[in-house]
Amino acid sequence: MSESADVKHAGLGPALSGYPYDAKHLGVECAAIDLAFAKSGQPTSLIVERLEIENTKGESEPESVNVVLGTIPDSKQWGQQSSSNILLRLKQPWASHVKDLLDKGHILTLKNCRVLTRNNNLSVHPYELQLDDGPESKQAHISVMSPRNRLLDKPGIEISLTTIRSASSKRNNKRAETGITAARALKKQKVCSGYIYTPLCELRAGIECNIMAVVVNFTFPKKSRRGDSYIVVTVVDRTNIDAAVQVNIFGPTDDTLPKIRRLGDLIRLHRIKVDSYQGRPSLVYQKTKSSFICIDGRPGQNTEPYSYSTPHYTEVDKEIVASLREWLPEAPIKLIPPDLPQELTSIRNLKRQGKVETVCRVIGITKLLSSGRRYIVVWDGTDIETEGHLIELSKEDCEMLNEDECPENGAYFGVQIDPALLQVVSVSPGDWVHLRNLILMQEEEDNFGYAEDLRVLCSNMKVCGEVMREYVEREDKDSANSEKESSSHEQKETKEKPSSPSANSKPTTRVTNTVRYMTPIHSLKSKYAPCPGKFQLRAKVLSYFPKDITRWCRPVCERCGSGESIKQNANKQLTCSECKSKKKITYHYYFTITLLDATGRQEVIVSRENATNFLQGIPACNLKENEASLKLIRKKIEFILKPESWGHFLVRSYPPSEGNEEDSNIFMLSDTFIDD
Repeated sequence: MSESADVKHAGLGPALSGYPYDAKHLGVECAAIDLAFAKSGQPTSLIVERLEIENTKGESEPESVNVVLGTIPDSKQWGQQSSSNILLRLKQPWASHVKDLLDKGHILTLKNCRVLTRNNNLSVHPYELQLDDGPESKQAHISVMSPRNRLLDKPGIEISLTTIRSASSKRNNKRAETGITAARALKKQKVCSGYIYTPLCELRAGIECNIMAVVVNFTFPKKSRRGDSYIVVTVVDRTNIDAAVQVNIFGPTDDTLPKIRRLGDLIRLHRIKVDSYQGRPSLVYQKTKSSFICIDGRPGQNTEPYSYSTPHYTEVDKEIVASLREWLPEAPIKLIPPDLPQELTSIRNLKRQGKVETVCRVIGITKLLSSGRRYIVVWDGTDIETEGHLIELSKEDCEMLNEDECPENGAYFGVQIDPALLQVVSVSPGDWVHLRNLILMQEEEDNFGYAEDLRVLCSNMKVCGEVMREYVEREDKDSANSEKESSSHEQKETKEKPSSPSANSKPTTRVTNTVRYMTPIHSLKSKYAPCPGKFQLRAKVLSYFPKDITRWCRPVCERCGSGESIKQNANKQLTCSECKSKKKITYHYYFTITLLDATGRQEVIVSRENATNFLQGIPACNLKENEASLKLIRKKIEFILKPESWGHFLVRSYPPSEGNEEDSNIFMLSDTFIDD
């Protein structure tokens, strides 16, 4: 009798049909088992917590096997699940045949078991379960499902008195079809490999476990407070597709951490600790105990690890790898955490305001250009309509796919990527990538994208297939319908588009000492940005400080440089209390403006000659007394604060002052004036 036939014969329904174990909560809960359970016809699914073999006569076959069964952990109900356990007492002939199948972590699905009042000190449940050769056990059925079978999505092995007697009979002495011999062989194999893998949905706080899972996100190495290097890896398996788990992996240096290449690759972790963080399971890699291996998640690729801390890699591991590779192309893996509002979108729907997430294919990668930038040329089968034209990148500057591999339809779109990021990420033409926080940028008439981050994907992931499928469906549409949809899309975009500065409108500020390229504010604040540095921004003025413009000018002593010790006497004469000077005191501008673009905002200091230049030569003075200058300044500020106003700004960065090493860089306006 085959395993699948056993399952059908048992009549236990979907609780035996592999994982995800959707039916486990539909059966009778452990705490609810009572005397009526024996004849209710309802199954219950419980996990093996402990095994004890009783052999009082000293014979080879045990007199009974005591199995402590508990509630199956469910990480989706983390912190809300009530724990309970009950004793299952297996007597002969059940004990001899089941003892080789059971181990800690196995799941038993039970039906029609005998229920007795508790007579043991192994559990606190008021009842206990028993299986023997009596008439009440003739209709009983057990399904045993190992953690390995749950990870491989295989059915459990069903046992009843019928299968036990069949296995014991002479005419079925081979016992291969019952599944019992196969299960014993698997247990022996498991003992040789030495590891049991825990499905991610069954994690429990405080335990130490081994996992094999799919990587759906990972960070680049950072330094912890203690000086260790660490990364955070987010993983799923087929048991927790909607509840990804984070693993914090620590090591003494970056080189000791897993070097994950793609989302969709597989990672095996041994001896990791399960903690609880913010009401969810969190896994911790223990530097002195844990180990890792990383395997390519794409079918047909080498099954040997490409990054590992231990060479130990068994045939059991390879079997799980093959199963996960087979499952991955149809797995609805979410690249974006559910707590974020973004959804995956296409290049076609890229807008100048708002960041999006997209999956696309890399057609080419530029070298480091004279502007200090690098771009990747991407494609997702869609076209993009912009004001102006798409940025043109020379093929001589790009490493491209072969011409016969390049798609003919759909736009090739240049996306700026931080050069330092491209040194960390191993991306090549032909790879599929997840671009994160992608926005549409414009410099003069050139349109291009800017992505804050990217991850390479396994090309067999479902999300890549969906992009290709949508492209093929669009290609197969009737041209008339395509034109109609395009027209409808344009009208919708026109209605929904928020008011924003027109690309053809006149800038309200200009720069006298221009830089060859624009820098997004996000890149301006990047840790990779040069400091001291010079950047040209395309942005609008969001606000200014102080709000009282009369406070923009301050008296400063030219002799000692003090601005805090200036006092005014009864005759309105200014005196420096620091150096007692009266003749070397002049007024200087000092205020800040907050600049805004699609990538963020930044406060910029405007002071001294740069402020005078910004305000078109209005000299610094006592603005509380000079009404004419105050009126002119207010007029200019109102002009640049209009909703439709935008301009070019030259900003210089400087390191924080000594003693304030934790502060961020200082940004000051330079060579910029209001053009009204």
